[in-house]
Amino acid sequence: MIIQRIFYTAFVVVCSLTLNSTASAGTFERVSAAMFLGQVPAAATIVSDRPDTVQIASRPINQLPPIVLDPSSRSNSAEQFPRYSNWQNYVSESWTWQLFPDGLLWTPLLASAKESRLGCEWNNDSELGGIWDIKLGGRAAILRYGNRSAVSPCGLQLDIEGAGETRLALDHDRDVEATDYRFGIPLTYGNQVWQFKLAYYHVSSHLGDEYMIRHFPGDYERINYYRDSAVLGISFRPHPNLRLYAEVDYAFYRGELTSPYHFQFGIEFAPPYSPHRLLGAPFFAINGRLMEEEDFGGNICVQAGWEFRGKRNQAFRIGIQYYYGADEQYEFYRNTANKVGFGIWYDF
Repeated sequence: MIIQRIFYTAFVVVCSLTLNSTASAGTFERVSAAMFLGQVPAAATIVSDRPDTVQIASRPINQLPPIVLDPSSRSNSAEQFPRYSNWQNYVSESWTWQLFPDGLLWTPLLASAKESRLGCEWNNDSELGGIWDIKLGGRAAILRYGNRSAVSPCGLQLDIEGAGETRLALDHDRDVEATDYRFGIPLTYGNQVWQFKLAYYHVSSHLGDEYMIRHFPGDYERINYYRDSAVLGISFRPHPNLRLYAEVDYAFYRGELTSPYHFQFGIEFAPPYSPHRLLGAPFFAINGRLMEEEDFGGNICVQAGWEFRGKRNQAFRIGIQYYYGADEQYEFYRNTANKVGFGIWYDF
């Protein structure tokens, strides 16, 4: 920190000697403040014909450069942390090719039961009693052409995801009831306000062996449920903390009892980055899914709780949820689930 202050002082002296008469004091203050925060290199110059513009690495920036994504090296006072109360706090950056970038352009849907993530939910169902729904998976970015922000990424990005979604029967020695397997390759494009997704997904559903043994010799019907789908999604953020989205899922290759169309939509309130990172922030989400197998009936899920985000914008959540409608385990989708419970979730 001492070395940084020395360089900052030297930078102020140099700028004061070289600042021409057309450069405004406001520009000088922005450059100096940015240098002090470690957000710009020392190779910053004033553009003579535009005194309100700073030239950094051959690109103009009309306000402070992008926010620092790792505030852990500073004090915990709220004033030291980036704020996202409006879009003016975001700064555009030049686009570059990046392998394995930080952050996702299309973040996982918080209240969707069919998302690739790591988490579990302890539920009580009105018919099944105690059930334990576990998700073992996640989603990661592979390639991006865009900016380098993890909190507010922009550009074109290729992701990969996968998960195993298992149900255990708590009232039957934690027997495995069923497992859905999911794999996907999403291609996403967007900015801070609008995001779009075009993806391929494979989903297949399987009864648990312990469930079949418990219901032997035939007190069950296995459904050959699988679908290879093309998914088109759109997401809109009128405010950094608010998100609305919708998806259409068309299964071009599917099982005998699997219909082509699924629709998904919802709304989320979740700050993209809390000014008090260690304290977290509240979240609230509602998701609805319509299934052609159910004559375009479906299910609804409501979640609320507390969220913590890391420097790469990964999210850890704890909260409660209520789920009603067609069971999310596709082997049992013809059954109506009515459950409430507690969950923990982690999105990479």
